[in-house]
Amino acid sequence: MKQAHRLLGIIDKGFSNLAETFRSMCKVSLDASKLGEYLAEVFPAPKDPENQKAVKRTEEQRFWSRYFFEHGKGNDRPKVKNTLWAAYNGVTELIDHRETQQTADRRLDSVLFGGGYNAKGRALRVATERLKEWAT
Repeated sequence: MKQAHRLLGIIDKGFSNLAETFRSMCKVSLDASKLGEYLAEVFPAPKDPENQKAVKRTEEQRFWSRYFFEHGKGNDRPKVKNTLWAAYNGVTELIDHRETQQTADRRLDSVLFGGGYNAKGRALRVATERLKEWAT
């Protein structure tokens, strides 16, 4: 029982820290340049610039993330609009909610374990790094 209580305390602290990070992201305004920088790091250019399929995919990911930054659910709220949180939220909305040609099972696998999972992790990592830089 003590071990469970200790673990729940660790989890609670982790969620509290994450919630504070999200609140802080709402205080960082992004202009087009910063948004472009953020998205370029979340969706980096393919290693092979001759791979047109990969280049197109990266461009589409950036385009739709920018679209959801501006038009995503909740991103029009005054304390959210044009913030680092809206940029992060735009990426997660793209990954979790935009319809694709994938089957439901493949999509779920991507979101939970594959490319979608990795993209969302990268989006959070980049956002927290930029938070430190841009919040000053």
